[in-house]
Amino acid sequence: FLIVYIVIYSFSNYINKLFLSLSDDEFKKYIITFTVFNVLLGFLLESKSYGSPLSVVPMLYSYSIGYAVHRFDMSNKVSRWISVVLYVGCTFITMVMTFVFLYANKQECAYNLLTNYCSPFIVLAALGIVLFFAKTQVRQFKFNKVITTLGSCSFAAYLITDSSDMQSHIFYPITVMAEE
Repeated sequence: FLIVYIVIYSFSNYINKLFLSLSDDEFKKYIITFTVFNVLLGFLLESKSYGSPLSVVPMLYSYSIGYAVHRFDMSNKVSRWISVVLYVGCTFITMVMTFVFLYANKQECAYNLLTNYCSPFIVLAALGIVLFFAKTQVRQFKFNKVITTLGSCSFAAYLITDSSDMQSHIFYPITVMAEE
């Protein structure tokens, strides 16, 4: 994740210039084409050549969606109610389909497919969350400072807890010491 994040960050100025060179219609066609590509290869076909969900192409897709939210000012055009319904609806669909495929039919591959970053339900649920919080403004200075501090720590906490290397260097020794 971190390497892909650094790659996207390093090229973000060039990506933004490319996006700015496109007209609104061209950018919409780009998003539609990329969405079809993402859903077909990453979700439906689970293509090995497409890479893992944390490879450059799916992360570029996420970046493109975020850019589209900003470019078309979607946070002001979509009500909070719709963003909540979008999130809850897509999450509910994912949960129901997971239950049907995983527990009723014992198909673990369906669970992996439904919870994949390329799943249209996951993408739309994430879009709902982004649109909901894009309208949130914190006006109290003390509370704003707390959010900024916690936000800056959360990425480091994610990297530490998600990385298998970090888990083996930090959590395994703690577990061994606790057992002694």
